[in-house]
Amino acid sequence: MGAQVQDLPDELLVQILGSVPKLDLKSARLTCIRWGNVGSKWLFRRVYFAPREATMQTFTNIATHPVFGRNLKALIYDRRLFLDDLLDFESYRQHYDYEITRKSETMVDFPGDEAHHENVALSLAQYKQFIVDQRDIFEGSKDFEVLSVGLRMLPNIVKIVCCDTVSDRKKYRSIFDHAKDDHEWYENRSTQEFGLAIKPRVWYKHMAPIEGKWSVLGFENFFRAVSLHCPSIKELQIGSETSKIPANMFGRLSAEDAQHAYLVAHRLTSLKLGVSLKSLTFDDDVPRLVSCLNRILNEARQLRTISFIGLGGFLFQDRHWPHLSSLELGDVYIEGKRLLEITRTHKDRLREVRLWYTTLHR
Repeated sequence: MGAQVQDLPDELLVQILGSVPKLDLKSARLTCIRWGNVGSKWLFRRVYFAPREATMQTFTNIATHPVFGRNLKALIYDRRLFLDDLLDFESYRQHYDYEITRKSETMVDFPGDEAHHENVALSLAQYKQFIVDQRDIFEGSKDFEVLSVGLRMLPNIVKIVCCDTVSDRKKYRSIFDHAKDDHEWYENRSTQEFGLAIKPRVWYKHMAPIEGKWSVLGFENFFRAVSLHCPSIKELQIGSETSKIPANMFGRLSAEDAQHAYLVAHRLTSLKLGVSLKSLTFDDDVPRLVSCLNRILNEARQLRTISFIGLGGFLFQDRHWPHLSSLELGDVYIEGKRLLEITRTHKDRLREVRLWYTTLHR
């Protein structure tokens, strides 16, 4: 009798199942106990977390699973929030209508009848409940507690991504060829949780920030939990090509939480920052946020890969990373001589420089 697939050693079976699409892998794992154990290595490679009850419960279930937990390598932190400034009817109606138009990709004439008014009111009522649930989570530091418990069960997490959009990167793949992650499954599942309500908003909102400032709710707890419970972290991404984090979030970290950020930076070999300087207002403590960013970069002495999006060359001032081999600058305004200085300073190890939407000036 010829050799059968069951005769293959686990090492080969792992490689075979690793090439199977995720949906087919779920079916393949039901073949037998051996396939179930071997296939689990590929079923969950990353886990999502968001300050929402359903997502936190899923995170806990995966993190505490005796098989899935030990194979997880990445944590994706979904930083979208429900916003208090959408709680009055008129503001909510405008965004409700905007979302419907955006999804249809065509202009929509909204009736002024009672039925449309009722739909908006029903959606707003659900949105208000999401706000209440979100407040309970943050006021009780439940997000920090769940993150801490889960991360203690995930010793092999090496990559952390903090973002406010998880599904639109595929639209930009013709521009950003390296943006290959597909989060569509998570996005679809999350959207089902929101039902009629407007989804939690990204950092870039179509309205003025709350009281002229951007919320840092959850951001501090995220840094604190990661610094305490992710000793193996090597890669950190905050923001992305298509959605940058407001720079003033760094200026609004407390002294204690900033220290946690510095501890995280000390362990990193890869750092990607997508930061928007346009979100700054006259009320922001610019020197403090610049100091925080500078301290993070000073602590990150082991960096081999750096990607700065939306940040200027001032962050390279008198700074040298001895192991830097890959540098990416995107959507920045930088002096040509400063860029030349950067490449010369790191010429011993620097092997790749990637520029896009970069303006050079004298």
